[in-house]
Amino acid sequence: MTGGIVFQYAEEGSRSALTTYFSPLNFNFLIGMAAFYAFHRFTNINLKPAFLTGLALFILIYILESRGISYQYLQIIYALSFGLLILGAVSYEKSGFRTA
Repeated sequence: MTGGIVFQYAEEGSRSALTTYFSPLNFNFLIGMAAFYAFHRFTNINLKPAFLTGLALFILIYILESRGISYQYLQIIYALSFGLLILGAVSYEKSGFRTA
């Protein structure tokens, strides 16, 4: 399924229901939902390192893309890095803004 999402770049004139449903943007949304699920599911685990991991992964991907690797091959890793950034940021926020 991931491969279908990654290589599903339809030309502007050939959009269909499948190219819409399996768009890479929808995969980014699913990664965000997975970060939300992980944050609520794993409450006893320190998830703060996910922020630095996501940041390091983002920098690595940016370097690879600036050296000529196509975004088409990196978009899943970009989505994962943003999911890790969100997960880690929310963990930092939760620990710093506790309410009674």
